[in-house]
Amino acid sequence: MPKILDPYFWEDKKLKPEIRDKFIKIAKSFYISEEITLSLKDLLFTGSMASYFYTPDSDLDIHLIFEFKEINENEILVRNYLLTKVAQWNLLHDITIHNREVELFTEDIYDKNIANGIYSILQDKWLQEPKENIMVKISEEKIENITDKIIEKITRLKDQFEMDPSLATEINQKVKNIKANLRSIRKKSLDKNGIMGLGNLVFKQLRREGYLDTLKELEISSYDTMFSESKKLNETKESSVYLCDDHSLPANVKDRLDVGKKPTDEQTKIINKSKKFLGTDKNGVNIFSIDGEFIRQYIYEDFTQGGNDYAYPNFVPKNELWVDKDVVNETRKTTIAHESKEREEMAKGKFYDKGKNSAHDKALKYEKKIREK
Repeated sequence: MPKILDPYFWEDKKLKPEIRDKFIKIAKSFYISEEITLSLKDLLFTGSMASYFYTPDSDLDIHLIFEFKEINENEILVRNYLLTKVAQWNLLHDITIHNREVELFTEDIYDKNIANGIYSILQDKWLQEPKENIMVKISEEKIENITDKIIEKITRLKDQFEMDPSLATEINQKVKNIKANLRSIRKKSLDKNGIMGLGNLVFKQLRREGYLDTLKELEISSYDTMFSESKKLNETKESSVYLCDDHSLPANVKDRLDVGKKPTDEQTKIINKSKKFLGTDKNGVNIFSIDGEFIRQYIYEDFTQGGNDYAYPNFVPKNELWVDKDVVNETRKTTIAHESKEREEMAKGKFYDKGKNSAHDKALKYEKKIREK
């Protein structure tokens, strides 16, 4: 543990004037870019960089203090509004001072701040001077063990969502549960042991390694998929447009018009009823799971694990990619990757299975590469 405050930022236990000016400019930048009209009550510098517990990975934590009820009696609404604003600002800005990343936070004036050191940037004085003699009794091994278990959960959820976006609702709830649990254990450890509490150290380790960002991204993407699912299903149930009805098809897609048959209106209704929206690929193609057995029985007997509109213009609707609902887990992931790559190559003009490096051949090679990872 260092015996002095970081000399790049402090001098005689006072925040250096040039650092203080930079902090104020950053806060003003947030105000202007996010169009904040709420009056600022204080601007605090806290966290490990305002204490004797900083490390080479410590961030610069700047807290903007407001009185939430000034803008609305519903303080939860105001808190969430400001959290969204500050999260957006942090995401879009990558500001460092002496190689340390700046991160903004928003708080209500009545929130309890239990940091070891709290410095008012506006008043240019300590509200609470940091203590030097806090005993650290938590082993790094214990921190790593707990952190690794949480990382394993986050990684497993991320992999599940990538393999099967139809699990978006369940995954979104599990992400929220992890975040709520992390907030709870961090708060309890801060209340009991301050910044050197086990829960806080685990939280900071996860943040340092980028797993809090992974959680945030997973929560957003799973929510977007949940929202998109009902919208996409409604759109596809209203009408299905098939490429076989387009008289200006490129030669490589025309070459596939003898594969399978176009569903009747009644068959289309049955297919659409079985569909489950899984998300979109990198090219914006909508991915659905479908009843493959029905397709084999009534539309195309050689239909296997999946297909796309360019390879099957008669029965896979425009801008869609299909995967048999019975294909699950890792095979579903590689099937989707295969169909996406195949369609991408056909969009470039390659024939499905003619010529050297046909679209189907390139998709098979791509699928093999993914399986070998």
